[in-house]
Amino acid sequence: MTGSAVLLSKCGVGLDRGAMTTRKRKAVNLYADVKERDFQATVLQWAKVHGWAEHHTWSSVHSPAGWPDLVLCRPPRLIFAELKKEDGQMSSAQTRWLNTLRECPGVETYLWRPRDIDAVIKVLEAGG
Repeated sequence: MTGSAVLLSKCGVGLDRGAMTTRKRKAVNLYADVKERDFQATVLQWAKVHGWAEHHTWSSVHSPAGWPDLVLCRPPRLIFAELKKEDGQMSSAQTRWLNTLRECPGVETYLWRPRDIDAVIKVLEAGG
């Protein structure tokens, strides 16, 4: 089962054979109902499977505005990832942080949405 199929099934989205036909139909975003917290839980599960240490600030009350949702570390790699639901927008503070962190040598930064789950898994599987 692909990462996207796992994520969708966890979120109660079913795929049937009819969804896979080539007939013209109204485009449907299967990831539209995936909540950010469910997506985050899926990303963290894959990170743990692939040996990443992770940090997520549960309460951002005393954290700098815009700090990325996840910090993942598996030497020699360090990832900062902002997670958004399909229609979520990054704030200017989030954009500034990712741009600033991207300038640091060896640091990887990402904006991930549920539709990106297969690419996320590839990033997490990759060696250093």
